[in-house]
Amino acid sequence: DAMAGGIGTVIRDDPELTVRLDRPWPREPYRVVLDPGARTPPAARLIHAASPPRALIAVADVAPRDRIARLEATGATVLSCPTRDGRIDLGALVSELFAREVRSLLVEGGGETHAAFLEAGLVDRVAVFVAPLLLGGREATSLVGGPGRDLKEAVRLGPLSVTAVGDDLLVEADVRRGPADGNASRSADRGGGPRRARGRQRGHRRDGPRDRRGDGQRVEGPDLEVVGGPGGEVSHEGR
Repeated sequence: DAMAGGIGTVIRDDPELTVRLDRPWPREPYRVVLDPGARTPPAARLIHAASPPRALIAVADVAPRDRIARLEATGATVLSCPTRDGRIDLGALVSELFAREVRSLLVEGGGETHAAFLEAGLVDRVAVFVAPLLLGGREATSLVGGPGRDLKEAVRLGPLSVTAVGDDLLVEADVRRGPADGNASRSADRGGGPRRARGRQRGHRRDGPRDRRGDGQRVEGPDLEVVGGPGGEVSHEGR
C-alpha cells in the first residue's frame, strides 16, 4: 500500500519508489519520505515519477514554512507530524497512514531508518538478501544503525527460512516478542496505535527491480514492511 524512505536515502539516491510494471498499474502505492526538515528537493524523482499527490512528505510540525510551500507547489502531499528527539514520531505517522487505508508499508533502509522502526517496536518480520559478494570496508553501511544494543537486548529473530533467489539467498524470520526481547517493552509502552511490521534489507545493492509483494509488483531498493493500525493488530496484507 505504501513505500517509505528516509531523507538521507532521497538526497543520496533519488529513488522513484514506484511499481516496476508496465502502466496502467494495478494500484499505485503511496511514496512516503521521513523528512523532518522538509529538505526533499522539489525535483525529486519520487514526487514526479508517478502521481505527485501520492508522494507523502512527512515533515516536522515546526519545519520551515517556505520549504513546505515549495513542496506543496509540486503537487506532493505534505504531512505535518509531531517529532521525538528531532525525528518523525513513527507511531503518529503510521496512524496517519492507517487513516489513508494503508495496511502494508515497505520501508527503505537506510540503517538509521531501520533502527528507528526497530526502536519504535514496529518491526514484525525481517528478510535479508545475502549475495555471493564480499565488499568489506571500515565505513561500510550497517544493516541497522543507531547506537546499537547490548547482546541481552538484541532483537531476536526466528524461526528462519532460507530461499534461493537466483544467485542470492533470501533469509526470512519473524521478530520474536517476549520478555527476552528488548524490543518488546518499547512496543508495549505504545498503547494503542500501529503494532506490527515486516522488513527486508538487501545487503549488496540498493536498487534493482524485485517482486516484493508476491503479486507481480516490483519496486526498487531494500525494504522494511510495517503492518498495523490504531486499536489492534492488522496482519500482513490480505488477512
